[in-house]
Amino acid sequence: MTEFISELFSNIFGNNVVLATIIVSMVPIMELKGGIPFGMSEAFWGANALTRWQAFIFAYIGCFIVTILLYFLFVPIMKFLKKTKIFKGLAEYIDNRVKKQSKQIDGSNQENLTQTQIENENKNVSKKRFFKVLGVLIFVAIPLPLTGVWMGTCIAVMLDLNFWETLVAVGVGNLIAGLIISTICVIFPQFTHILIYIFLVLVLIVVIIEIIRAILNKKSVKNK
Repeated sequence: MTEFISELFSNIFGNNVVLATIIVSMVPIMELKGGIPFGMSEAFWGANALTRWQAFIFAYIGCFIVTILLYFLFVPIMKFLKKTKIFKGLAEYIDNRVKKQSKQIDGSNQENLTQTQIENENKNVSKKRFFKVLGVLIFVAIPLPLTGVWMGTCIAVMLDLNFWETLVAVGVGNLIAGLIISTICVIFPQFTHILIYIFLVLVLIVVIIEIIRAILNKKSVKNK
């Protein structure tokens, strides 16, 4: 299995581990958490494997590019997909998923508040924005599937964070996640390729669960 993957990436990227690490880190769900052990794995790259800090830096660059692009493109892409017949259901599912996560981080609900309470809430706008940034930061810092820069940036957009607030929240959170993953890879260097397999299995499980949820939600909507 390892030899097959090694040969596959060798055919695609040659010995350009840097480019491979950046691209893998830009892939949804994989991101930096998969990019770091991927770039460091001697089982995949042999003598061309990156050091801890090289893998961290280039994986971080890949995620940084995603954050910038996604911040500006998420809303227009969602609007476009919702207008298509093929991708409308997928777009609505992603939109609902992000909204659900953003509500958990926001923690505020003005629907049932009186006018006085709303006014008091608005006085604490700066404080609320700080906790929104902190919430996104903590969310991204957790090194698990679906808690990376893709979901984190989308949540930041839904929470109406500005560009710089988003960069700080997602960037620092991703920095923490990267340090955790790279430290694990340093402690267990012989298992970097195994970490990738474990992460791929987790990704597969998450994808299956999300597909099942989407199907069940679709059925429940039809039955109403």
